Amino acid sequence: MPNRIAIDERWCVRPLGSTCERCSIVCPAQAISLDTGEVPRISEELCTSCALCAGICDAFVATDILSLDVLTHAMSSAERTGAVYITCMEALPDDVYEPAGNVIVLTCLAELSPEVWIALLAHRIPITICCDESTCASCTQAGTRGYPMWDYALGKARQVTSGDVTFESRIPQRESLMHDLGGIDEGDRREIAEDIGTTLKDLASGERRKRTSTVVDDLLTLQERMHTRAFTADAQTSVLALKSAYKPRVIPPSLELLKRAVEADPDIANRIPLTIAKLNKAACACNDHPCTKKCPTHALRTEFGTSKISYDPKSCIGCGYCSAVCPAQAITLSLMTAEIFV
Repeated sequence: MPNRIAIDERWCVRPLGSTCERCSIVCPAQAISLDTGEVPRISEELCTSCALCAGICDAFVATDILSLDVLTHAMSSAERTGAVYITCMEALPDDVYEPAGNVIVLTCLAELSPEVWIALLAHRIPITICCDESTCASCTQAGTRGYPMWDYALGKARQVTSGDVTFESRIPQRESLMHDLGGIDEGDRREIAEDIGTTLKDLASGERRKRTSTVVDDLLTLQERMHTRAFTADAQTSVLALKSAYKPRVIPPSLELLKRAVEADPDIANRIPLTIAKLNKAACACNDHPCTKKCPTHALRTEFGTSKISYDPKSCIGCGYCSAVCPAQAITLSLMTAEIFV
């Protein structure tokens, strides 16, 4: 089934006044349109389902595999087979090629956010990437933006975790299909193997990424200016619970991935910067607490049955809504680290 991109508009921070436009910046097909105060709209005619937007914002969900599922599947495959392979559809030899069960096939590797890579490497999962820049160059879905995006995300994870991946041209094939090739003569098998392989290049250099696209630099500039991010609700939080008087806190997938990464390797926590709200309770002077009215994750909320404010930084996404509406200026955005999860 082809990959599709979905948006859960309940979780976009643009209606809260945010000017976030990262999704529009990364989209290679200009399929995302933004109107002030409204959630993004995706043009079905223009969208190539590359999922680059899902790699930089939790509000965009690729239906082929969720970000948390990538970690779960990788951990399971590593335990079962001792190896995990990640590739893209562009790298598959043809439409009928069936990869082995420990191969994760994505529309584009840029579908994986830095948080996914950090979690994968923090768990020390043996990962082999069956893709390179030459594969990306001919991609009809992500275009030239795919490679710099996943190269940056992987590079950031390497820096944070001191972990690494290996690269290989061969994409493991499902065993039953390999048996079907048993009757093919040696020459044809060799030709098939050569077709499957891709020419590996030196992926350690970031200079090529800088030359091929400025999209990463554009995103980093925007991030420095805004310190904002959108998110999707945790799958275990029911709609009924969200509609109740008591607002359960929600940890967005990207933060959940960082939390799991820190649990796997606590030493990396101080290397992961997070911009989150800082609450000065002593300066809080109001009773209606407007900061809690639209907090997307309910990191800020009033305790059930009281007017006392409660704050959990582990759920904060740093959108800045609370700081903007606080009449007492008791809330500021501060640079912290993932040590909040320790």
